[in-house]
Amino acid sequence: MTRVEASVEINAPVAEVFEFASDWGRWEDWWEGVSNFRPTTELTRGNGTRYAYKAWVAGVTLNLETEIHDFVENVGWRGLVIKGPPHTTQWVFEAKGNLTRLTYVLEYSLPVPLVGALLDSLLMRPGWRRRLENSLQNLKLHFEKRQILPRNESALVERENKAIVNRFGEASNAKNFDAIRELLAPAFVRHCQATPGSSSRTVSSSSNT
Repeated sequence: MTRVEASVEINAPVAEVFEFASDWGRWEDWWEGVSNFRPTTELTRGNGTRYAYKAWVAGVTLNLETEIHDFVENVGWRGLVIKGPPHTTQWVFEAKGNLTRLTYVLEYSLPVPLVGALLDSLLMRPGWRRRLENSLQNLKLHFEKRQILPRNESALVERENKAIVNRFGEASNAKNFDAIRELLAPAFVRHCQATPGSSSRTVSSSSNT
């Protein structure tokens, strides 16, 4: 199981931040790599609500559906996937005087052992960390500067990741281990050179369940 966590402090009251961040109709405005949100239940907010949407993960488009649990106004909620790769999300809102601290937690597992763990460490996890940080900064800018960051850089990263995944699949099918090493070496170097002390934390651990 892999855990990715990111936080941001926003110069706005918690009630205002919660109202905007919990509005599914606005998620696509600031959340990177996702689109086509729509409720699939009569409820459109709160416990039991389900949302279908598309997400781009390592260059692959996924059709997902998530159900909301533990929804408490101005406190947060959890999202449990009911369609798509297994994962959970958690949104935690904390009032810090006139500021709001929002923490987003993603936990997921990949069904492919060994190779999946390597791809997760070098591609998936760094990609999710970057996406979470950028998305939370988009939300922060909405309140503090009333603008959204451009997505050109994110789109470029998605295209690069898709190309790497496609080349990795071709090399694996052909059992071309030299090509696989060439693909993974640059990602491994970037992974090792990552700057410590960012606002996000990642933990990867094996699960016995």
